[in-house]
Amino acid sequence: MRNQLAYSPHFLIVLILGAFFSAVAWRSTVRLEEQATRADFEAHAFEHLVLIQDRFKETTSALDDLSSLYAVNTVVTEEQFSRFVEPILARRPALKALSWNPVVKGTQREAHEAEMRRTYPNYQITHRSPHGKVIPAPRRSQYVVVTRIEPLEGNEFALGFDVSSEAIRLAAFERARDSASLVIAAPLVLVQGTTEAAGALAILPKYRNASSTNTVEERRNSLEGYLVAVVDVPAAIEAGRDHSSDADMHLEVFTMPPDGERASLYAFHPTSMTVESSSSSIFEDTNRPHYAASFPWGGHTLGVRFAASDAYLAEHHTLVPLGILVGGLLLSLLTAVIIYVLRGRELRVAQEVSSRTREIKEANSALKEEVARRIKVEERLEAYQKKLERVASESRAELKTTSARLRTILDSEPECVKILTPGGELLDMNPAGLAMIEADSFEEVRGLNVYPLIDDEHREAFVDLNRRVIAGESCTLEFALNGLKGGKRWVETHATPLADEDLGGNLHLAITRDITAKKEAEREQAMLESQLRHAQKLDSIGVLAGGIAHDFNNLLQVIIGNNELALNDLRDDQRARTSIEASHAAAVNASKLCDQMLIYAGRSLRDTESVMLPELAESMVNLLSFSYSKNVSFALKVSEHTKAIEGDDGQIRQILLNLVTNAADSIGDGPGRITVRIQPTLRTEDSPSQFWVGEPPKPGEYVAVEVSDNGCGMDPQTREKMFDPFFTTKFSGHGLGLSSTLGIVHSHNGYLKVESELRRGTTITILFPVAERTKVEHRAAMEPTEPCNSTILVVDDEDGVRQVSVAILQEIGCRVFEASNGEQALEIFSQHKDEIDAVLLDVTMPGLSGNETCSEIRKIHSNIPVIFCSGFANDVVAADCSSNGYTGFLHKPYGSSDLQRVLQDALSSNPVS
Repeated sequence: MRNQLAYSPHFLIVLILGAFFSAVAWRSTVRLEEQATRADFEAHAFEHLVLIQDRFKETTSALDDLSSLYAVNTVVTEEQFSRFVEPILARRPALKALSWNPVVKGTQREAHEAEMRRTYPNYQITHRSPHGKVIPAPRRSQYVVVTRIEPLEGNEFALGFDVSSEAIRLAAFERARDSASLVIAAPLVLVQGTTEAAGALAILPKYRNASSTNTVEERRNSLEGYLVAVVDVPAAIEAGRDHSSDADMHLEVFTMPPDGERASLYAFHPTSMTVESSSSSIFEDTNRPHYAASFPWGGHTLGVRFAASDAYLAEHHTLVPLGILVGGLLLSLLTAVIIYVLRGRELRVAQEVSSRTREIKEANSALKEEVARRIKVEERLEAYQKKLERVASESRAELKTTSARLRTILDSEPECVKILTPGGELLDMNPAGLAMIEADSFEEVRGLNVYPLIDDEHREAFVDLNRRVIAGESCTLEFALNGLKGGKRWVETHATPLADEDLGGNLHLAITRDITAKKEAEREQAMLESQLRHAQKLDSIGVLAGGIAHDFNNLLQVIIGNNELALNDLRDDQRARTSIEASHAAAVNASKLCDQMLIYAGRSLRDTESVMLPELAESMVNLLSFSYSKNVSFALKVSEHTKAIEGDDGQIRQILLNLVTNAADSIGDGPGRITVRIQPTLRTEDSPSQFWVGEPPKPGEYVAVEVSDNGCGMDPQTREKMFDPFFTTKFSGHGLGLSSTLGIVHSHNGYLKVESELRRGTTITILFPVAERTKVEHRAAMEPTEPCNSTILVVDDEDGVRQVSVAILQEIGCRVFEASNGEQALEIFSQHKDEIDAVLLDVTMPGLSGNETCSEIRKIHSNIPVIFCSGFANDVVAADCSSNGYTGFLHKPYGSSDLQRVLQDALSSNPVS
């Protein structure tokens, strides 16, 4: 017992020391575990903070993207705005709306509202009353008005809303304007969502393009408006939260204004406790790992703080400290028991205790060093990992931003951009290309082979182009493209190879633009050139026909005049008289043929008057009925509002008869339909210019005469020749009907259009200009009078015509001077001006023309009667000689009675001024 008592102090010392060192080891392990838990939580919270900060940056970067749209476009249409903003909103769920808000001065309010009501009939500038209702805004010096907003659905109330009507937002708008930077107006309550949520307005000023903004004054003067993003703050935080670790931490986001109390924007607690009862105590608990930080956002500072949840603490709590404590105590107890059991070996026990104690100290020291070393290694590894993750996150964000911008640019490109595989399958295509091939979405055509869309005529060329592009060559091709819904258009594609590492070769990248309008313009240009060539051909033939008719009328004048003189001399020789009368009749008939040639040439319009085409057509119904068979139905459709035209009643009747006759001939003996339509029409600069014979009509008011049939129609070759003299498709006929019709139309300053296809009938439309006067006065023809004893100067370069005219004048008792040209006429008139009573003057002469000769004669004797003679019609001569005026006109060939009547009229009247 004494020995046992002697060794009891050693037993107690070993037990106490073992308990002490075990407690030290346990406490050290607990602290190390707490430090590791706290460091792990801070790293986790930091990653969470970076995600939240990125989401907030994304909400404001949307305004930078939208600003680029306004920077490259002077005017942004509603369609462009909607198409540009839609993908931005789709990628950023925290953005509830993007809007364009121009500055509208108070003096411009009515004009602005009127302009916007063209698109939105109920549009007006509004603001929110103190009771929260949206009402018309009162008069102010200026407004910041919502005119574009996407999405429009659910935000209709915002159109016209003055977002600067509240003082706090007005200050934010002015701060953004003066600083030329993005400013956040927060917090506020959003109405875009289904529930009330904390939100903010991100405001970015927009200045006029190319304007200077170096000073505050320049920024205020060049401000156009603001680009505004409506940000759902909880949604932005939710999008940035790591939901896989929601149960790990408590989260609170709040504003940190320089003055005043901070305002909470968002709070999250993983447990069932309420924010009111537990929020402050959780974040102030020093024994709980927590992390706090702040970051700037559009002129505001947002604070974020995190606190570890109970679940997180439980997850990171281990039994290692307890194991160390229990192990140390057990080891101490075992040592004490051994000492107690080996009580007889005091020295050995003492040494053993000392050795064990040393080992424990060394073990504890080594354990501390190992723990410290591992903590340092883990800290370095964590720091390196954070750096790598930050770099990777920034790279991903940059790549994502670049890809989004490139996609936005591609989607905004007005030309088709597409990528094809070597086999012609569609890999990618922008909205412009989808519209070109009439596809509703890219998913509809993804992987589609485009070869069947190429027109058959150009498909082989396109396949060859694709082969050359895949081989590394850049190519260009024009071809016809068939849309998925049946549309057809001409396009021009510029293709280039695009290297693809995964494929190990090239893809087909192409920009294709629609050149349908260009092709239509080229086709119309070719058609107009054809019409011009045809008009030039008809004009040349008309000039030839007019010249022949004029010269032939001079010859007929000699024949008719001499026949009349011969008939006057023959009294008893009946046989000779009969022959001369037959010759005279033939000459008169020949003059009528000349009239037809002059009509074709557009140089004959004898008598004009005010003509009402509906009345004229209705009066011809019975006559026109003889032009077609009983199997043909005839319809006359006239407008009650048709105005009068100025023209020759007989020639216009001839037009209607010719057109109806040709329509009936095209139908033949079978059943058919002829429609004559008369109605007013107005030509503008934008009216179609196709199918007109010659130049298209000028803008103005016309009366349209349209004759259509459902007969055999004409091919292009027949249409080219249909107005040529003597051209006909009939078995018999002289072919002057349509050629004279064209001449009559031109002489009336009208226009003619032909629309015809084989087996689809023909429609001929004639436009007559509306009359500027209501009635054309005509002097009644004078009855033949008694012979006169006047002295007449006859001037004509044709000897035969001059001699016949002299003989006729002498026959009726006149004294005659004659001249063969204008110079001789002036010489004779100067010598005998007091004797000569009138001048019979040919219009067309070499040297001095009739008009020039008349002008010189008027200088000598201003009131001398001058009678013009010409193979052309009176209206043509009047156009050429209106500057000098003339007393009378004789159309060649004329007889003695015509000459005597005109001469009598001229001598009894004053010259026409």
